[in-house]
Order: sequence, then C-alpha cells, then structure tokens
Amino acid sequence: MRKMKKEVNITQKLRQVINSAMSAILVALGFASCSDSPWGGAVELYGTPTSSYHVKGLVTDESGQPVKGIKVSVKPDYSKAILPAIDSAYTDSKGQYVTQKNYGPGSPMFSRMIVIEDADGEANGGAFQNDTLREKDVELKKVAEGHGAWNEGEFEITANAKLKKK
Repeated sequence: MRKMKKEVNITQKLRQVINSAMSAILVALGFASCSDSPWGGAVELYGTPTSSYHVKGLVTDESGQPVKGIKVSVKPDYSKAILPAIDSAYTDSKGQYVTQKNYGPGSPMFSRMIVIEDADGEANGGAFQNDTLREKDVELKKVAEGHGAWNEGEFEITANAKLKKK
C-alpha cells in the first residue's frame, strides 16, 4: 500500500515539474515575440482589420440604355454556399443604385460579390440575364482614412453592369 502511494506522489511531482517547465517556456516565448527585433521591433497585434463601404453604380442594357428595377445585392463569397445578402438596392429610372454603408472584415471586396438580378421580369425593358461582379470587375476607391490599428478606412465601390437580354 505504501509503495502505491509513493508512486502516485512521484507521478504527481513529475507532472508538476513538467507543467512548470512548460509554463516557463511559454511565458518566455510570449515575451520574446514583443521584444525589439532586427525587423523593426513591431508589437504583434491580434484581431481583424475592418473597413466600411458602400456600393454604387449604373445598370444598362446592351445598347447603353438605363434599366429600372434591377436588384443589386452585396453577398458573402466564401464558397459555393448560398448565403443571405449583406445589403441590397434597386436601380432607379436612370439605372443608378447606391447601397447603405456597411461594415466588414478586411478589404471591402474581400470575400464579397455583387449579384445583379432582374427582379421584375418583363417590366422595365424586358427580361435580363443575371450577372455577378467580383473584385476584378469593380472600381475600389478609398474615400476616408481609417483610425487606429484595425480600421482600414471607408471605401466606395463602383460596380457598373451591362445586362444581356434573356
């Protein structure tokens, strides 16, 4: 019985020594990452940079005529998953639209797409094919600087589309 108790005590002591050594190593590594380095001595920050943005644009048919009643949605673009829109707007009689100001992680077009849908069918110039715009298809303009380490600023995204008839 005494031998079993002694083995348990040795095992517990060994665990305590290992845990203490591991804690000391982790603490030492943590402080080392914040110290001056040959690369400038920057302090590492953890979090997600954010930005604000709105999307505006003009939707026309193939002949350049504005199209009213087209639904323009800003949606997440993470994969093939169908996710709800972040924001939507409809084109006016001049074919123009503007979304509300939105906030999100990173660059405004990071993991986002702009989906253009003919919401009214044959009305307002006929039925048009849907279209999807991604970062390469839009103009991204910074309109205000961000503040602090995490705010990348305010952006305006111009996304114009020329729709084809169905």
